[in-house]
Formats: sequence, structure tokens, C-alpha cells
Amino acid sequence: MGRRPQLASPFPAPAPPSSRLHVKPGDVSKALSGARLDTIYGPGLTMRAADNQLVLPNFVGRVNASEAASSRAAAGPARRQRR
Repeated sequence: MGRRPQLASPFPAPAPPSSRLHVKPGDVSKALSGARLDTIYGPGLTMRAADNQLVLPNFVGRVNASEAASSRAAAGPARRQRR
């Protein structure tokens, strides 16, 4: 068996580490404190300044059983047959 051909990557090679590219977590925290962000959860979500948590909307719902589900439940559990 021969060697597999080396496939070219569509992505550029990662840049070598550099001290000017280093980001400190504390600096990111300070920059985002109190920020208003447009996210997939909606526009204008706020990063709470007190604890740097993103304030997201809560959704509460109620689910009712359908007639088909309740009739199956009333019939009892299915019995397993021996073969």
C-alpha cells in the first residue's frame, strides 16, 4: 500500500503565538461589563455588570396530554412476548 496524498486545507495555517495577540480574561470581562449585545436569543441582551452574566428571557409553558396519548396510557403498559 502506498501513502495517501496530502490534502490541501482550505483554511490558512494558524498564526504563531505572539505576545501582542494575547488576551487577558480580566480585560475581556471589563470590556463586556454592562454591554448590550445582539445575539441569536434576540437583540439588545444585557451583560449584567455585577457578575458578568448574560440576562436572557425565560419562557414558561404548559403541556397537556393529547387524546391518543391518554388512551394509550389508560390501556396499560405493553406486554413483552416470549419467542
